[in-house]
Amino acid sequence: GGYRYNNGKFKYMRMDGIWWSSTEQDKFTSWSRYIGYNTPQLFRDGNLKTSGFSVRCLKNELVK
Repeated sequence: GGYRYNNGKFKYMRMDGIWWSSTEQDKFTSWSRYIGYNTPQLFRDGNLKTSGFSVRCLKNELVK
């Protein structure tokens, strides 16, 4: 977990989880989802694309 600021510094390793969304907010930002270690809530926020967050990959299975 944790994240990397756009200046290259890391913060909250092993404490928070932030994942990119595939949805852009605008030219410079994309949506992300955030879960903190001490809160049961899920947040959505727009962040600069130069920041570093986790990515969740999903496999697209064809249904027959």
